[in-house]
Amino acid sequence: MKNVIALLIVLVFLVAGCGVPKAEYNELKAKYESLKKENERLKMEIQALKQQEQQIRITEEMNRRMEELKTEYQKRLKAIQEGDVLTEEEKKAQEAEIKRLKKWQEEERKRKQEAEKKKKGKGTE
Repeated sequence: MKNVIALLIVLVFLVAGCGVPKAEYNELKAKYESLKKENERLKMEIQALKQQEQQIRITEEMNRRMEELKTEYQKRLKAIQEGDVLTEEEKKAQEAEIKRLKKWQEEERKRKQEAEKKKKGKGTE
């Protein structure tokens, strides 16, 4: 950057007529042109690297989302398969077990109520 500024100062002196030897002028002009080309090349490299970085981020995000979807679909598939695995006999057995457990709960509730009544009855005597 300092070289570019120095070169610009020299060019201003040339234009103003302060005079710089022709050989030095040509040397500085060539240096300026090479720095200008190098600057353009570096800008292009930076732009290419930014594009690569953006593409990598997009790819990583897509991979992460695909993993999430894969996990979700595997869970759904497992749930569907487990639901379909039960035969009619197994479903009936499961329903009978549920009925039996509900009946047991009801009987247990009644026993507790009777025990409460007996405790209250003994407490009043």
